[in-house]
Amino acid sequence: MSKTRFIQLILLAATCASAALGFQAPAPPYQAPAVPKPARSKQAIPPAPARLRSRAISIAVPPCPPAPDMTSAPVQPAPVQSLRVAPRAVVVAPTPPAPAALPGAKSIWAAPDQEFATPPQTPKPTQRPAPRPVPAPPAPARREDSGQYEPVVVPLAKGGTVFIRARSGEIRVTGWDSDKVEASASSDEGREKVEATVANERTVTLTSTGAFRRRDVTIRVKVPRYAEVETLDSGQAEIRVSDVDGGVVIRTGNGDVIAERVGAVKVQRTNGDVTLRAVKGEVVAKTLHGDLLVEGAGGSVDLSTANGDLVVRNGGGNVRANSATGDVEIKCAKGRVDAASASGSITIIGAGGSVEASTASGDVSFAGPIRSDGVYRLKTVAGDVQFTLPSDTPGFTATLITYNGGIETAFPIKANSSVVGSGVNKSITGVYGNGGAQLTLDSFSGEVRILKGTAEVSHLCK
Repeated sequence: MSKTRFIQLILLAATCASAALGFQAPAPPYQAPAVPKPARSKQAIPPAPARLRSRAISIAVPPCPPAPDMTSAPVQPAPVQSLRVAPRAVVVAPTPPAPAALPGAKSIWAAPDQEFATPPQTPKPTQRPAPRPVPAPPAPARREDSGQYEPVVVPLAKGGTVFIRARSGEIRVTGWDSDKVEASASSDEGREKVEATVANERTVTLTSTGAFRRRDVTIRVKVPRYAEVETLDSGQAEIRVSDVDGGVVIRTGNGDVIAERVGAVKVQRTNGDVTLRAVKGEVVAKTLHGDLLVEGAGGSVDLSTANGDLVVRNGGGNVRANSATGDVEIKCAKGRVDAASASGSITIIGAGGSVEASTASGDVSFAGPIRSDGVYRLKTVAGDVQFTLPSDTPGFTATLITYNGGIETAFPIKANSSVVGSGVNKSITGVYGNGGAQLTLDSFSGEVRILKGTAEVSHLCK
């Protein structure tokens, strides 16, 4: 339905209703008194678009049907009128009087066809809020007992033992010319408490309480040179011991161990490297993960590790070294040498006794003079075997075996039997000189050699 048709129907209904009820034609619309227009702003108001300008629309209203007889006199139908309707017509009511201005009130004005607005004002400078003060970080809590601990000093009789207990940090033990034990401890928080328990002046037990509170504590202990030293429960502590003539025992724990100029040493660690120098007695050191180094031992040396290298230099007695995964190096051992590795090379330079060396994967080599009654067995599964002797060696009896490799000798061997086998699985047995020492060199997959060394080979360990 169009807009014009809709207006016709509205006017028809209004006219018919007025005629039926006998109403007179409506009075002309109220004309509001002219209101003086306020002064326009300097900015001209643009004219309304052409599509919004007023235009008259003529609408013809058809006559109404006859109304029912409500009175005795018939009612005449209202004549058809022609109305002019202006779209968007607005009736302006008279402007009410302005209220009395309040003290301090600002006038509000509006230009025609514009929204109410306040007069332009000079903008005030924006003031940024003052920044909030940043609270200072809290000061670290100070222990009430900080700085109150003095070193502990207790006597120790000859032949006495000092036990040290510290869970984490570092333990430093030094021998001195005194018959007393002095101990102190410190951490990042200051001095720490050390408790000392004495039994008959022959046993002193030192405990660092701070180390048991999950703090790294360094405990420094001075002991008489004749003292025996033993660590207890050193879970995550690095240990250094020096200038102690008595024995040193270091129990299971994690961390590196360094001992210098001490008596006999016994070390057992889970993780950590062990370095022992100038040990007057025997050495026993075991670790699961870590390298072991011994430089100078007055007695026998027994080393073992599951994962690490083993090095022994100037062993004063028999040397035994066993590594599951790692290389083994032994130089100038005064006694018998037993070396083994599951995966690693073995190097032996100079031995005062017999030699037994074997590895599953790696080379095996020996260099140095041999004893006329010595027995030397070198064996590898995957690698070469090399035996280097001084040129003035009096003699030996050699058995050379290889499955997939070659056999070489620099000494004229009088073979007791010809080479057995050809290509693979070869072996030869022969005698050189007096045939005193017994040599057995065996390689499953590699070369087997007996070489002549220079004159220096005879003086490698002198």
